[in-house]
Amino acid sequence: MTLLAACSGLALAQNHSGGAADLHGIDRYIRAEMQLNEIPGVAVAIVRGNEATTKAYGLKSLASGEPMTPDTPVELASASKPFTALAVLQLVKAGKLNVELPAARFLPELSAGDGSALERITVRHLLRQTSGFARRNNFLAPCCGQPGEFDLPLAVRKLRTASFRRAPGAAFVYADSNYVLLAALVERLSGLPFPAYMRTHVFLPLGMPRTTLDRREALGWGLAGAHERQWGRLRPSPSRFFGWYGASLARSTANDMGRFLAELLSGRTELLGAGMRFEPPYDWGWFITPRAEWLDGSLVLEHTGDIWGGSAAVLIAPERKLGVAVLLNAGVNRAGEIARGLLARTAGLEGPGPSVASRINDPDFWAICLTVASALILAGLVAYVARVWAEFRRGERKFTGMKDWRLRARMILLLAMAGCLLVLALDGGGPPPASLPSTVRLAWPLFAASFAGVLTVAALLSPTARS
Repeated sequence: MTLLAACSGLALAQNHSGGAADLHGIDRYIRAEMQLNEIPGVAVAIVRGNEATTKAYGLKSLASGEPMTPDTPVELASASKPFTALAVLQLVKAGKLNVELPAARFLPELSAGDGSALERITVRHLLRQTSGFARRNNFLAPCCGQPGEFDLPLAVRKLRTASFRRAPGAAFVYADSNYVLLAALVERLSGLPFPAYMRTHVFLPLGMPRTTLDRREALGWGLAGAHERQWGRLRPSPSRFFGWYGASLARSTANDMGRFLAELLSGRTELLGAGMRFEPPYDWGWFITPRAEWLDGSLVLEHTGDIWGGSAAVLIAPERKLGVAVLLNAGVNRAGEIARGLLARTAGLEGPGPSVASRINDPDFWAICLTVASALILAGLVAYVARVWAEFRRGERKFTGMKDWRLRARMILLLAMAGCLLVLALDGGGPPPASLPSTVRLAWPLFAASFAGVLTVAALLSPTARS
């Protein structure tokens, strides 16, 4: 693949005027979004043709008070997927890979030799998120501090145990598992560790020297702090969940993203070159909207990335030669909407106005709800147990025995349900606890334990009656 080795002609400045874009309006829009959603820091890149404007706002960390800059690395999360797709495209152009062949041809450990769904998944299915993998399969691959979390061969072996509800090619279902397998495929065919391949064959040739998959390297460059809402306030995030190679884990800057977008729009990469066709709703690491109403019916390629402590978005309008990247250091799920607003304004359109992110999609909102519900349940339970105890002491309640088999069955059922809830409270019953937001990690076990307490008390009081 032909990639630009250096973008020396790319203008990266704090302010750039011209065209129909209302840059003062853009500035007001970003600051309004930051105020409404309590976002500590924002870095943006706006590209028109081969020229990029980058600018940063606010703080890179509430803890340090340092300012955000266009050279501050920020977590891209799932907005890393377009880069993985570029690596796959390089292998295709080099004749090392045919996307129509089964992925198991290149990753034989996926094959069980029984004609299962895994053996019928092609590389194109993975690229288009139509393999049959679902979100529930993602956490089969180790993450967030678990042993082997950066071991792609291990991730492949773990994903081999996935169960499928849909046949390969039947439907689009977004799952990080698809791009984890693509990363493993890149590593296998290139003979290089995936992070090394991405740096030497993708990031550096694109003119992105401060983009990396190595968190320690990003920290050395001044990685922006992560912030999440905790009990109603935005605070530094303790989360260790950043995703998996291929699907996430890239960190980049506004300046680097500006170079990336300018290179794509130049047509020098095959991704937007002649002959490339995109299949909606998802293809080659991008969500595809053939005629976006909010951009006057233009073709739009976009991808967002959200983790508990950050949010990112990258958008391209190839027909208009426009691109936007938005990097936030807060998990407020607003990067995508802000990026759409910027792209529309850059195109000279009105675009959506600033708005507050819906709390319904905020895990902290549900953590607060669960905690309040737990407190009410526990208060009610304590009051009820106290009342029953008083009834025993006054002789108003007595033990009636357990001769009835239906009574014994009821007790066993209630205690079994309580035990299951306690197991869920301790184990989570799904994703590892370290992958959850900090307030949810506390609120969910508390709620499960309080409800288990209700079931336990109900079971113990079954063989009693008021006299």
